[in-house]
Amino acid sequence: VREAPGGASRRARSKMEAEARRRRQEPLEGAQQPAVSYWLDLWLFVLFDLALLVFVYLLP
Repeated sequence: VREAPGGASRRARSKMEAEARRRRQEPLEGAQQPAVSYWLDLWLFVLFDLALLVFVYLLP
């Protein structure tokens, strides 16, 4: 059985489109991670800032 010209590429294109639709519908695994990461980043920044402040003032 012979396919019409471009039949395989049409099938591949429709398969890629279905995969793209499926990826858009899936919720991201790390969707709630930024809230935790935000607080962690904030505390790390504050601690680093305080450590730098102490280091700069104790040097001279």
